[in-house]
Amino acid sequence: MMYEDPDLIKNNIINIQKFIEQDEYKKLKTENCSKYINELKLIFSSFSKEHSFLFRKIIMGNDLTILYRILDHFKSLTPLEKESNSAIYNIALK
Repeated sequence: MMYEDPDLIKNNIINIQKFIEQDEYKKLKTENCSKYINELKLIFSSFSKEHSFLFRKIIMGNDLTILYRILDHFKSLTPLEKESNSAIYNIALK
């Protein structure tokens, strides 16, 4: 089973977080949350489809501390450990 590189996931999260800090999206989030979510899904379509639960947590501003710990821990595993834990890892990212 394959897994995504933890650094790639972190970079995607950071890019989305930077994007939603724009005044236009902050305003849209408060005025029309559904439209805010739908517009961001279009902009980040592949990430939002692949990681729908995580994507929603990011754009809604949830605390991602535990996720960052999982990503950091996964980076420290050996290739064999990564292979045996990839299903759990992928579930955490969905």
